[in-house]
Amino acid sequence: MSHIVLNNISFYYKHPQVLLSNISGKISGKIGLVGDNGCGKSTLLKLIAQQLIPTSGSIEANGKLGYLPQKLELLDNLSLGEYLDLDNQTEDAPVFYKNLEYFLSILQLSRIDFSRLIGSLSGGERTRFALLKICLNEPDILVLDEPTNHLDCEGQKIFFDFFKKWEKTVIVSSHNRELLQQVEAIFEVSQCHLKIYGGNFTFYESKKAEEVLAAEKEFLSAKATLKKTERKMRQVSDKKDKSDRRGHDLRAEGGIPKMTRNAMKNRSENTQSRIAKNTQKALSSVQERKSMAFSNLEVKRTLALNLNEPSFSSNKCLLRIENISFSYDEKTPIFENLSLSVFGSDRIAIAGKNGTGKSTLLDLIAGKLEPQAGTIQKFSETAYIDQKLSFLDEAKTILENVLILNPELAETEIRNKLALFLFFGTDIFKKAKELSGGEKLRLALSCCFLKQTSPLLLLDEPTNNLDLRSIQVLESALKNYTGALLIVSHDDVFLQNTHVDRKISLV
Repeated sequence: MSHIVLNNISFYYKHPQVLLSNISGKISGKIGLVGDNGCGKSTLLKLIAQQLIPTSGSIEANGKLGYLPQKLELLDNLSLGEYLDLDNQTEDAPVFYKNLEYFLSILQLSRIDFSRLIGSLSGGERTRFALLKICLNEPDILVLDEPTNHLDCEGQKIFFDFFKKWEKTVIVSSHNRELLQQVEAIFEVSQCHLKIYGGNFTFYESKKAEEVLAAEKEFLSAKATLKKTERKMRQVSDKKDKSDRRGHDLRAEGGIPKMTRNAMKNRSENTQSRIAKNTQKALSSVQERKSMAFSNLEVKRTLALNLNEPSFSSNKCLLRIENISFSYDEKTPIFENLSLSVFGSDRIAIAGKNGTGKSTLLDLIAGKLEPQAGTIQKFSETAYIDQKLSFLDEAKTILENVLILNPELAETEIRNKLALFLFFGTDIFKKAKELSGGEKLRLALSCCFLKQTSPLLLLDEPTNNLDLRSIQVLESALKNYTGALLIVSHDDVFLQNTHVDRKISLV
């Protein structure tokens, strides 16, 4: 089987800011790549795919590479036939068309008209066609960057089937846990380095849990050792003060010859200095140990995010939709005569293919759109976090965004409460445009729930641009939320972990 070997590669965009440092490993079989947003996963894949050159080290690949980037740049005015270069297949045409038929079938694109323009494709269809073109070049190694990002549930199942049937080497960056269950090893990028776990996501998760427990024990041990060392430092300082006073008293009495007094003084000072240096060295070492242990506790710490509990009865009707209809062009209805009731503690997933109106329904409930027929009645406050987090002002800071939506709160109160959403110290002065996907989602949650928790929360594809840790933060928060949920998501694992108990399918 073809493979890739990473030999001590390092990479930085701007010296001395290192993104990846001394990374080594062998990529063979099915490999999942994980890590926090911004840690360098996409950069590593670009290095592997020879789109970037490492600052140092080398990458060896003994096969042909096929690279699917996270952001596809396709020409919308090209037909699918032109994109696949169907008119110029002369050499090995039978092999090409055999492969074309095979991958069209696996990717469920057989019924597509090749005269269609790329611009007419949905996001999921664009991804599958880009993958089709890569496969027609007969690569030995696939390099895939977040391939499921724009796929609906059906598109994901098609991709999972393709991935299962792929018999060559593939490395895939993904936060999709269902996909990561299919890999043979997981590579984690963290703090500029690469750590390898020899198993699928379940194995990886169990090992990470063990690491968190070990880190917690190490942190408590380091904390205790630090206290002990600081106590010793104080004892050394007190002993030196006593020695200095005793020496001063003896010199004042004048009973000891000057030469002897000076020798005693020098010995005492040398001894005290040596003890102080050794103790200070030990203190610095244990402080560093405590700091490292605390950084390893970050995963554990992020899971402490909680939402306040709304006060209402679980059988209270929060939302009633009766026979609504809506279309954008008054010709093609998105849906007709749709009815829905939501009560106090309902957890409802809105399912359906891309384009069936899932986001439109949430916009209607939130009041961003008006139905052309029927009624929508809301009997409680409603919080809506849309797919683009559109209510955030990218040019404003975290603090400013929260103040805009909560003008009655004092700045001191906001600062204290933002810590509940894991924004500490000078974090609050970061601009929204500088934040990662997970940080933006936490900011959106804080804007909605800083003052009080709404009994009804609407979420539109909340996990789309989140890394695994941020998804787990959100799951942890939603598990503790006792209000009603209406969620649009293609992430089945996320829906299971947030205890969704009802599913509505739009067609």
